[in-house]
Order: sequence, then C-alpha cells, then structure tokens
Amino acid sequence: SWLYGIGKQNFIAKFLEWAKSNRTLKIADNEISTPTYTGTVVWIALKAINNGIRGLYHLVSDDYCSRYEWAKFISEILELDNSIEPVDKDIFKLPAKRPEFSAMDNTKIKKELGISIPDWKMDLRYFLFDMKFRT
Repeated sequence: SWLYGIGKQNFIAKFLEWAKSNRTLKIADNEISTPTYTGTVVWIALKAINNGIRGLYHLVSDDYCSRYEWAKFISEILELDNSIEPVDKDIFKLPAKRPEFSAMDNTKIKKELGISIPDWKMDLRYFLFDMKFRT
C-alpha cells in the first residue's frame, strides 16, 4: 500500500512540491494501490495489540485507486489549479519494477476486530484537514 503521513518521504509531500513548480503534472494512471494514512495504521495496530491479535493481516484503508486518481483528489481537496495528466507509469523509468496492481485486502482484520476502516478518501480528507492546522 501507499503509506503517507507527516514528513517528506511520501507521495503527498512530493506531489505538493511538484505542484509548486509545475503547472502541469504527469501522474501514472496504471499504478493502483491503497493510499493509507499512518494514523490509521497506528489506530488499528494498537487496537489489534490491545485485543491480543496474532497473525498476518493487511492493515490498509478501504478501497483503492490509481496514483492519478489520488493526485486528482488531493488537488480537488486543496483547490489547486494545476493541470494533472494521466500517463503510463513506464515513462518515469524508475529503477525499481513496480506492479500495476498492489492493493491489499483488509477484510480479515476488520472481521477479527469487528471494526470498519475508513476508505482512502476519508482518510485523506482527515489527514489534509489535520495538516492545515499543523502549518
């Protein structure tokens, strides 16, 4: 999954930096996963520990999207006026090979804990709202 939170080593921080210096941004539309806020990971991990849960679980937000959809949603929430173009991930010639689809399924941990997990859009809204008040 695509983790993000406070700090500079995540897609959101990089996207916002790119947006400052580029009117048009090219973002991969064929790389799909689950953006997940680190705050959500901490909340669920602590809940699992407190409930004595053991085993292997996928701890991610609900639903998935492409990096392009993620960037468009960030831009929409923050009311950025950059143009965002969908492109094939291969144009970036990244050193590491990445799968096109890497979304994880959180059904097992939700069932085990008897909880619902916010979808990536709700998590992103919360994070960006919180981020506004930290700066």
